[in-house]
Amino acid sequence: PTRRSSDLAAAVSITVGPAPLTIRANDAAKVYGAPLPAFTASSAGFVNGDTSASLIGTLTFSTTASQTSAPGTYVVTPGGVSSANNTLAFQSGTVTVTKAATTMTLSASPSPSPNNKPVTLSATIGVVTPGMGVPTGSVEFRDKGVLLGTAPLVNGGASLTVPFRKGSHPLTAAWSGDSNLTGSNAAITHQ
Repeated sequence: PTRRSSDLAAAVSITVGPAPLTIRANDAAKVYGAPLPAFTASSAGFVNGDTSASLIGTLTFSTTASQTSAPGTYVVTPGGVSSANNTLAFQSGTVTVTKAATTMTLSASPSPSPNNKPVTLSATIGVVTPGMGVPTGSVEFRDKGVLLGTAPLVNGGASLTVPFRKGSHPLTAAWSGDSNLTGSNAAITHQ
């Protein structure tokens, strides 16, 4: 009998290697003084129904950034997992630290004040949550836009004592910020 090619069978050896899988740290951001965010990662390359739950170990992240790192961009590197079915490639992401926002209050004492008597102007700077930090530098005090003087910040506050003549005085205080915190200003009208 004659054999047809469809009746022939052959044994073939096939080697199945691990599939490539990329795990990349997602970029994140935080303000100065806030805790580090909970980092996450994205993956590409899972096959045959595998998911991140198929990985061995716990996904971890390393970075030189901390709660009090200066504003800037820092590398975040994923790691801590392995896979029997995949060849892993880890890709870094970044965490960007920005300046924390501030608010300012301005007060005058006594208020109202007697004519041509000393009045203490007080500016207090607060850091908006979740940021933290202590403002540094000095505050400018102005009456109708004219500089009355500057005063150094001590523990988030600055004060200046000046006399005022009878009348209405639109006062402002301004702080330009520092390396970790944004500036802020405030205004009141003093009689």
